[in-house]
Amino acid sequence: MFKLNRTEKNKTENNRPFLCIVLLSTFSTKELGGLYEIINCKYFNTDKYVIRLLNCLIKSILNKRLFNNEVQIQVYKKVFEDDSSFTKVLSKKQKSLLSAKMNLLLRLAEKFLTIEALKNNNYTELLFPQLIKRQQVMLLNRHKKRLKKDLENEVNKSIKHHYSNFKIASLVVDHILSINKLPELTDFANQEYHLDIYYLLNKLVLHLRLLSLNQVQNKFEYDYTALHSIKKLLELPQYAMHPLIIIYKANLNVLIENSSETYTNLLLILHEQESKISIDILRVFYTIAANYCIYQIRSGNKSYNKNIYELYKIMHHKNLLIDNEIVDIQILKNFITSGCRYNEFKLVKSLIPHYENFLPKSIKDSVCNILWGIIAFHLKKYDAAHHYLVKVKPVNLNYDINARVLILRCLYEREVNYNEYTMTAFRSAEKFFLHNKQLSKTHKKGYINFIKILIALFRYRHQVGSKKLENIEEQLDKQNINNHFLWLKEKIEELKSKSN
Repeated sequence: MFKLNRTEKNKTENNRPFLCIVLLSTFSTKELGGLYEIINCKYFNTDKYVIRLLNCLIKSILNKRLFNNEVQIQVYKKVFEDDSSFTKVLSKKQKSLLSAKMNLLLRLAEKFLTIEALKNNNYTELLFPQLIKRQQVMLLNRHKKRLKKDLENEVNKSIKHHYSNFKIASLVVDHILSINKLPELTDFANQEYHLDIYYLLNKLVLHLRLLSLNQVQNKFEYDYTALHSIKKLLELPQYAMHPLIIIYKANLNVLIENSSETYTNLLLILHEQESKISIDILRVFYTIAANYCIYQIRSGNKSYNKNIYELYKIMHHKNLLIDNEIVDIQILKNFITSGCRYNEFKLVKSLIPHYENFLPKSIKDSVCNILWGIIAFHLKKYDAAHHYLVKVKPVNLNYDINARVLILRCLYEREVNYNEYTMTAFRSAEKFFLHNKQLSKTHKKGYINFIKILIALFRYRHQVGSKKLENIEEQLDKQNINNHFLWLKEKIEELKSKSN
């Protein structure tokens, strides 16, 4: 069930994987075609071996086989048209030559990605200084007029909007000064306004990220001095009413004050300002609100379970769970799990077919199997749940652990008689968590505690051993952390009711 992915295998066999192959493996067929056009253009490349190398990688290597010693020899022969005899590995000189061409191809791949990025972004920041330097006033004014019009027509003003305006204003001032004239006061005022907004928004974003990270990991004492230092600037009328500043401040208040009032106020402000901000930024704010709910739940405030479910429904109806044609698999899993808790099975069942085409192809089947497994488990169809979950291949640590834990819970629920096979599965999982270096100490302890109680309940239920149920419950209550405390409590109450 848990196997190494292709990248991990490559790293296992080669201590230093070829970064060129790792990068090119992420290219689509269309992107590889674009890269091929770039390296065939003499303006970018004059090395015939690099062209042969890319052809060889596309035809027989990328996402098809490992680039081990045997394959390296095959590639070397094709690229350099060398049919002489070889040992099991390339010589030091041959490896050096192949590596040199790999590095050259890597640089060209990076250049291609940069050119692609320019297609979708405003390149005037690079063009304007050249036009000013060459005194191309008419062409400069044409670009400036068009860009200003585009920026004025933007309905949702993002951080990037203010950066673009600041750069234009700066270039205008630079141009006027270059022809020995004095800029107008409005030119400086425009430059200052957009610089201040750009600075303030970035400052608020940074504080928000640091606070969010600290809330999850709690690794450092947060210093609010820098945030207090910009308070007066934030209160100036021309900045205080900016939609994004209003929302970022509301987000900060939620994390700093940690109250239900600030959380409710944030949702109200998001609803009020929704038409003034882009869907991408709206997605970020709702995600931050969802993370806050998760933090509250983990801190013991179970009332936020309903809050986060309602929040996910809002994000679903506003189409905020999809970003760049990809759905956030963690949020989708949390959404379905919380929906199952409130018995809204009609909705959660519709979510999988609705979002499955927005899942990455490499993990699509595994993600769907876990999600169907979660629904089946909450419907108490344990055989069906187990059927889905055992087909799961690696997705990420969180998904893999969820699948593993749900299988354990399915085994507990469906085993009619005591058997060592189930006990072996429990103990194997305990060892997995004990030796897992990716988990924090807290999470590791929470899972190990869960399995210890699970084993005790399984043995008690099948009358193995002399441990009493009240002793097991007392042990559970004394644990500082248990990742499935409520479910275990539910199982204890079921056993109590059967014994009465």
